[in-house]
Amino acid sequence: MAAAYLPIKEKIWNELEEELELKESTCGDPQGYVESFLKRYADDESTMIYQSVVMEPARKPAKLSKGSSGKIKPLTSREKKQLGLKTLEQKYSLYKPLNELWKSYMLDLLKPHPKSNCKQLSLKVLKADYHGCYLKVVGSRCQGHIGIEGIVIQETQNTFKLINDKDKMPTIPKAHSVFQFKVKDHQFTLYGNQLRYRASDRSSKKYKDKFFHELF
Repeated sequence: MAAAYLPIKEKIWNELEEELELKESTCGDPQGYVESFLKRYADDESTMIYQSVVMEPARKPAKLSKGSSGKIKPLTSREKKQLGLKTLEQKYSLYKPLNELWKSYMLDLLKPHPKSNCKQLSLKVLKADYHGCYLKVVGSRCQGHIGIEGIVIQETQNTFKLINDKDKMPTIPKAHSVFQFKVKDHQFTLYGNQLRYRASDRSSKKYKDKFFHELF
């Protein structure tokens, strides 16, 4: 079997000899072979051999300022305003579909359950999202706010921003205000002092039973 590979081995060696131009005279003179190899494959022998390399010191990673964790900082309120992220379309007709979606959301949320009771139903109403709800102010320390109604288009920790059929956008504080809304034939009353949280925080908050002595 070994004899069968000899012609192949010789053929490969001959091909390498032709490719690298190996000759007996060159192989016999190692220095001459190296010089001829450099002349063939290097553009400039001097630049290849005597090229200087500048070694730069390793750069230290930039130190993070105190209090920064390396995470991207969220946009500030002023930056959001400059980018136009806080601008809302001032057309009542645009928010009517949102109100219809909110009605179906509340019907599904308040769907009766065999094991549900009045307390659980109240918690669902308290933790609900009110973007799209048609609210009416029925009580407030500020007499000018009583009677204002409209669709909720923005909710913050302390305010509701509404839009009415006259395309006006009043902002109502939650504190010391009482709101009402209807779902089919049922009417619900909300006390603003209990809603003074952001919608995302309110949905996960645990409420305790306590008496609110100051409703207005």
